[in-house]
This record gives sequence, C-alpha cells and structure tokens, in this order.
Amino acid sequence: MTTRHIVCAYAEPAAGPGWANAPLWIVERIDGSLYERCLQPHEQPARIVHLYRIAAAVHAEMMSALEGMK
Repeated sequence: MTTRHIVCAYAEPAAGPGWANAPLWIVERIDGSLYERCLQPHEQPARIVHLYRIAAAVHAEMMSALEGMK
C-alpha cells in the first residue's frame, strides 16, 4: 500500500519578457521519499487560485529572509 502525504505547497510565480506563469509547487512524501511536483494554473483547484497571490507574497518574504541568513 502506497502512503502519500503532502508536506508543503508553495506559490512561486515566474515571468520574463512576454510571458508569465503561476505554478504551484507541491512537496509530497511517498513511502518515505520526498518528491516535488508542479501544478500549472489550469490544474489548480479554485481555492488555490484565490489564495495564490497571498501564498506567493509570503513565499517571497520568507525566501528574502532566508537569503539574509547567508
């Protein structure tokens, strides 16, 4: 029997000249090993779409704070 557990999810938007994307990254533990997968905007549940901007802002602030630890 496979055991799956979502460890965390984070919003990390990306953009460049003429393009933008809003993927949701999910880290799962499957039978004791960690895996990361990506949900594109069209795959995300409606609740995630509403929370995405908030999650992206928190993620950016946390990454900035961690960069300051170097």
